Amino acid sequence: MDWRKKLVVLIILGIIGLSSQFFAQPLRSQNEKVPDPIFAAIVKQIKEGFPGDAARSSDKLAKTHADSAPIQAVHGLALLDCGEFERAKAQFDRALSLDNDNPEAHLGQGELAYGWFHLEEALPHLSKALPTSYFKERAHWWLSRCLHAMNKHAEAKDALESGLDGIEGISDRDTERFKNSIAYFGALGDLDLYKIPDEFESTVVDLSNWNGHILVPLKLNAQDIGKVHLDTGSTGSLAIGSDLAERLNLKVIGERKSRNIEEEFTTKIALLENLQIGDLIVLNVPVSILEGPGEFIGESTGNLGLEVLKRLNMSIDYIHSRLHLFHREKEDFQSTIITADHLSEEIPFWCKKHCLVGSRFNGEEKAPFILDTGAGISLVHSVYFLEKIMPESKAKITKDKAVPFMIKNIEIGGLTFNNIMAAVFDLTDLYAYGNMYYPGIIGANVFQKTILHFNFKDSKLLIAEE
Repeated sequence: MDWRKKLVVLIILGIIGLSSQFFAQPLRSQNEKVPDPIFAAIVKQIKEGFPGDAARSSDKLAKTHADSAPIQAVHGLALLDCGEFERAKAQFDRALSLDNDNPEAHLGQGELAYGWFHLEEALPHLSKALPTSYFKERAHWWLSRCLHAMNKHAEAKDALESGLDGIEGISDRDTERFKNSIAYFGALGDLDLYKIPDEFESTVVDLSNWNGHILVPLKLNAQDIGKVHLDTGSTGSLAIGSDLAERLNLKVIGERKSRNIEEEFTTKIALLENLQIGDLIVLNVPVSILEGPGEFIGESTGNLGLEVLKRLNMSIDYIHSRLHLFHREKEDFQSTIITADHLSEEIPFWCKKHCLVGSRFNGEEKAPFILDTGAGISLVHSVYFLEKIMPESKAKITKDKAVPFMIKNIEIGGLTFNNIMAAVFDLTDLYAYGNMYYPGIIGANVFQKTILHFNFKDSKLLIAEE
């Protein structure tokens, strides 16, 4: 090769090297805002509640920038908001192996640990997430939730106040929810919430089954209030109507915004001295108050949700209409499993907001669905329905009307449930409100001949089928 050809080759190699350095360099530092418009668009999609779009876009970017910690971490956050918690963890691990100080990866690891209720593990990750350039509101919010769950209410209040003071351009919605929580945490003082007596080991309660919905007898402040709806799809602790709250003489100490499938609404928050299920008495339980009697299932007077249930282990026995509750630390949970004809594999789940389990609908690729004992039938998001289940469908699906259909089969943990009645619904508003995207909800109609064993300590589900 003569000198002229060598010179051309060297110039080309130099241009390639400079170009790769120019485009890759901004992505190496977690403290710099990445100017790449694709990356910026992905961050915006996550923040505005469109993580499905963000996950698809960031998947490509993560492959072309395998050594960029910010991109690996942001791809993980998109996956996490889609409920893909196992895949998300791999991304956060990858990001921290590249940069152990990456705040987005610490944010993801903290949210993962919080969803498994491993609060001591979550706290240091969430504290290291505060320098994030992209998700400051989110970092301050989940740090405060973790501290609150640990009964460090004053520190939780400080985390939100520093967020309000230090975050430029914080949205009106975030400002409102920060201020509501600041007032609520201030009212709690040093109160130890959801306190379960050390002597408690286990209890068994008879259930009622109303059209597939589980109703459990409950006492509040030592008063019998009838039966409440056991609802693993509810993210709160307990919801009751204002009529019952007045009868119990409850004092409001805060409020929060909530949303169901149909609408956004404001609920008041009060504090119960005690909540009793069978022989279990839980002390200092927050309760959400809805206007009037509240719109609850059948004869129930309220909804009992995950904030109480995840502090225990439990078996919901649809076959014999019984609820077993166990102390998370004392009871040998595995020994309580009833021998059945069919027993599922151990199924990992994650409960940051909703209880998510990996499932296959009609043989499609496994995806995270909300396991909701409070839903009478299963629901499928219209986007997933038209993309995966019936792309040929011409059904007109709106935000106001559900369209019924039959699912051929649902596979969970190696068990298959056939011919399941379901409905298609446009869940876009609900998902955007919660900054999440899941394909749908597995309702109680799937489990009517099963026993569900929730091991909240280890975040594992077992299903025993008759």
